[in-house]
Amino acid sequence: MKSVFPFALFLMFSLQAAAQEAAGGSPAQGLLVNLPFIIILVALFYFAVISPQKKQQKQHLQFLSELKSGDEVVTASGIIGVVQGLTEKVVTLEISPDVEVKVLRSQVQSRLKALLETQKKG
Repeated sequence: MKSVFPFALFLMFSLQAAAQEAAGGSPAQGLLVNLPFIIILVALFYFAVISPQKKQQKQHLQFLSELKSGDEVVTASGIIGVVQGLTEKVVTLEISPDVEVKVLRSQVQSRLKALLETQKKG
């Protein structure tokens, strides 16, 4: 997706330059000429950045709601542990025998198994 932006910018500026040469009129005409390009740029930004981010956030919230005791997880800071207890906002992880830490539920990144599978593919 990142390779789309340079092409889109090049296309936008080249078309805009051609349109300005052809228009040569009042500032109001300049706005009308530029409006389609602005709309296209906003649409590209939405579909390339905002939409995938919303989808990823929705998946993470679903993952957090499905957490249960016994899951082996990784936190955002890289701590690996087994879920021992859950509340609405806090997860208790056992990171070593008889060593438990409490972390915010939102900081649980993923299941360890899923993370390792993703790293094998990449």
